[in-house]
Amino acid sequence: MEQVSAGREALLTDGSDPRALARAYVQPVLDLVSSGAGDWVRVVAQLLTANDPSLAPISESFFARNTRFVELLSALDPAASPATIGFRLTQAMTLTLQVLGNLERTRTLLTGDGPAWTDEEVVEQLLDVVTAVLAGPRT
Repeated sequence: MEQVSAGREALLTDGSDPRALARAYVQPVLDLVSSGAGDWVRVVAQLLTANDPSLAPISESFFARNTRFVELLSALDPAASPATIGFRLTQAMTLTLQVLGNLERTRTLLTGDGPAWTDEEVVEQLLDVVTAVLAGPRT
């Protein structure tokens, strides 16, 4: 988790661009997957989905590790409550872990009868969705 947090901090900008925030959120997990830790990402995703108590140490430190994200999202959407910001962050994380934890499954689901999706295409689509989740509704 420290590697992911450090990667996020390195990618964070001033926070005025929701897409840059999404990239800073997704890229460190993608880097883990690319370095061969896809199984670890998949296990964490499964534990998160199952609300497994063994995930408690990671869950308890989630907001402490993401303090800068909370600050930037609050600045991006000053009307959003802390609970809303927290919800957006946790949903973005769940989505990121689910998609990147099993890229092959995701590509298979998306391909259907059409041409096979590449990892890059899946990541670009994931970035679009995580951007929308983090930014919240347009008002």
